[in-house]
Amino acid sequence: MHVQKAIKITLVIPCYNVADYVEECLDSAYSQDYSPLEIIAIDNHSTDTTLSILKTYQAKKQPDLIVLSESKKGAPATRNKGLQEASGDWIQFLDADDLLLPEKISHQAKILQDMGDIGFIAAASRKRKLNGQEVLTTIPEREDFLNLFLGKLGNTCANLWNRKALLEIGGWNEDQKSSQEADLMFRLLQAQQKVLIDNEPYTLIRERPSGQISDGSLEGKIRFIDLRLQMIDYLKVEQPTLFKQSYNQLYNKLYEVCLMISSYDLPLGAHYYRLLPDDFRPKTFLKGRLYKKLLDLFGFERVEQWRRSLSGKPSIK
Repeated sequence: MHVQKAIKITLVIPCYNVADYVEECLDSAYSQDYSPLEIIAIDNHSTDTTLSILKTYQAKKQPDLIVLSESKKGAPATRNKGLQEASGDWIQFLDADDLLLPEKISHQAKILQDMGDIGFIAAASRKRKLNGQEVLTTIPEREDFLNLFLGKLGNTCANLWNRKALLEIGGWNEDQKSSQEADLMFRLLQAQQKVLIDNEPYTLIRERPSGQISDGSLEGKIRFIDLRLQMIDYLKVEQPTLFKQSYNQLYNKLYEVCLMISSYDLPLGAHYYRLLPDDFRPKTFLKGRLYKKLLDLFGFERVEQWRRSLSGKPSIK
């Protein structure tokens, strides 16, 4: 009787100023009911007691914990350090303020059995807000590229990643300041890596007052839309049928981001709006042809000022 060898998984935890969170995160890592499991925690220039907590945890609780430091600042460089040092075939990235349920890795390792070559598992998760409310995010049943474009293909910590596939595309882009996981998944899909969907939420993403990796700034919105414009260029050539079928969904998403950018910088929002095709029909409070006609007649900037005044929002310059 053939006994299938267990998949070795490495859990990589980048740590930056997470003294209030990291011990609970490590406890969730060591509570996993799966073996073989390697756990690597990497300090990245923390100015609080994070590194001391890691070393104490290693000395007093888990001597097999691997504690490293990364000299280049940023989560992508820190994750790449763990990726290079890992001995596992699969990588579980875990931000140091998030938690895994005990069955997370065993559950995903089980569904990997007999699945052939998979680039990554895209998984559901729960997000716990500051007020304690939890919000479930699942993966819709639609094409992987469209899910990625719309931000619905899992996240860094919920997903499970094939180490070989990550190394083949060069790992995380260390120059990418935000939209990092979207960039990573985009390159994996471009490399024809297959995705396995897992809608069981075994990952808890915890909101905290500051220091989150996600970027809600103007620069973050710009990186988001620039990356999606690259995705559209790719789809036009490599998946024209999907591009045509998803045309309005794709451009409505970009239009939403144009509005977000315009709340910071109206001329810049108008610049990105002008990159959208002329036959695009925005889905907004005035739907379809009437709204598009107003945009064509008066321009994005004037209509956006008018829209904001009608909704009671302050005007922007």
